[in-house]
Amino acid sequence: MKNLLLFLTIFFALEINLYAQENRVIILQPKNLSKDSQLDWISQTFSKSIQLELRKDKFKADILDSIPSSISPNEYLILSAFKKFNDRIIFFINFVRKGSSTIDNSSDMDLIDSISIAFIPDIIYETKTYVSRLARLYITSNAKISSAKFNPVSYKFSSEKMTKLSEILGRVQSNVNYEDIIMNPAEQDGWLRAGIDKMKKGEISYGLSFISRYISKICPEFSSEEELLKNDKINLAMDILKITLPGESKERSEALKLFVISQFFGDFSENEIKNLSSSIEKDRFLWMAMKKLGDIYFARGDYRSSLTYFRDYISTTNEGIGFIMNISKPISLVEELSRGF
Repeated sequence: MKNLLLFLTIFFALEINLYAQENRVIILQPKNLSKDSQLDWISQTFSKSIQLELRKDKFKADILDSIPSSISPNEYLILSAFKKFNDRIIFFINFVRKGSSTIDNSSDMDLIDSISIAFIPDIIYETKTYVSRLARLYITSNAKISSAKFNPVSYKFSSEKMTKLSEILGRVQSNVNYEDIIMNPAEQDGWLRAGIDKMKKGEISYGLSFISRYISKICPEFSSEEELLKNDKINLAMDILKITLPGESKERSEALKLFVISQFFGDFSENEIKNLSSSIEKDRFLWMAMKKLGDIYFARGDYRSSLTYFRDYISTTNEGIGFIMNISKPISLVEELSRGF
């Protein structure tokens, strides 16, 4: 009997240890890009909150100051940075996994997704909860769910759309370091260049993925909605999306303006939700608004609404297959959580 108990103790200890090794998460201390010492406390607050959230799912989550010299397959990195802009803080976060990647890079790191959120310091405790829940959504689902339930269909771009797109892309230079996009969460312009680069190579859907995230990452850094809508790069991005989004909509231009304005707020607030919802009403193919609403409602703890928008996104999107599969996995986690509400 004693031998059996000893065996079981060792067995379960090894099982837990193996589970922890397979699902190790390295949380890098968020970088204070503003170099403002009065904001240093934000770094520790966010990293600790993310660590505690991941430990709910029994992850071995370590907070480190720098990336280890070697990272094993199936280990995860959470890279983040923040800076002050006017009266707001803009927080950038990348969820990264070691393993085969659909994005060109020499270190074989796979970008699960990249998210940004803007907030005023007065609501930092609410915001860190949002960020921590999103860390759980993307890390837990990708670590625990081996395959997605969704089989995406390849989207075909018409010759007319390709001609219009070629006219725009031919006027734009695109040089990009994909390593920076993956390993530098605060990278912004690189996402636009990457989108254009992918499209020039014929990878239109991946180009869509990059450009949609460029809009979400850059928009909070404008002083007004008017300044944002007059920006040449933003208008270039919108012109490309008008052509490459799926389906057709007579109000697509107005829908994209509403989406861009929603990202000017970028704070998961009612203002952002209102503009995102209005953009979908005008263009039922605006999948990036659906995905963002899925993120927002999950972060706010409204799992049923989150599930609705993620499902809408999956049934509508024509972005890159790697991004689609990384988002389809969280749907299973959201389904599980929504049953309790």
